[in-house]
Amino acid sequence: MCQWRRHPTTSVTEAIVGRPLIRIRETTSTMELAGELAQLGAAAGTAVLAGHQTSGRGRTGHAWTAPPGSSILMSFIAYPTRPRAELGMLSLLFGLTVAETVETCGVGPAAIKWPNDVLVDGRKIAGILVATRESPGVKNLSVIAGIGLNVNIEASDLPELATSMTIESGPQTMDAVFLELCDRLTTTLRQFDRGSEYELRDRLDSRLAYRGECVTVEDGPRIVSGRIQGLAGNGALILVSATGEEVHIVAGDVTRGPRPIG
Repeated sequence: MCQWRRHPTTSVTEAIVGRPLIRIRETTSTMELAGELAQLGAAAGTAVLAGHQTSGRGRTGHAWTAPPGSSILMSFIAYPTRPRAELGMLSLLFGLTVAETVETCGVGPAAIKWPNDVLVDGRKIAGILVATRESPGVKNLSVIAGIGLNVNIEASDLPELATSMTIESGPQTMDAVFLELCDRLTTTLRQFDRGSEYELRDRLDSRLAYRGECVTVEDGPRIVSGRIQGLAGNGALILVSATGEEVHIVAGDVTRGPRPIG
């Protein structure tokens, strides 16, 4: 089997997201392809950018679909030195990065819907999925981060609760958005790996969607309702139940409002 020649340094602090860049017209899933590249020894920062995905996926197996050439559909590889227990923040931090990218491009304000969506005016404009795995010959876990950002998609091609950059602010230059995003992802990764992401956490906390509102979180058979108080240090969502109990949620799907009775 062909092996990539690993760069002399593959640390996050020296990597640039999007270098090297693999552009492909169509693939099943950029995350699957990036994961395979990590197994073959691809350097930190390696990114896969597709014009179209036939089996794109979001969290909990949800499909991610978009017309060809209309969205940023990318996945990239990183090898953070932080412990596995601290990597749960990455999805939220990448969400913040996407939010600030679209705002720089004239769209927004953007909010972060825990755990991995970016909203504009209450509608989803982007989703982030982060997976970890072990790679041969690499001490640190490999992180495969997938990002789907709706760029030049018309409303007729989107679900009711979704939006795009072109809907919010007019047509965009895809390469310009992509370069802005990669620059910001590189900075975010370096701050996180140095353990100096406190400023990022403050900006993230201020953008948390539905803060102070009652929501319901479903994680398989577990269903919890409460008022969103904020985020824990590990990225867990902090809810306050009707009885005043503080509950930390590490995974699940959030919907606004209390759990329906009956």
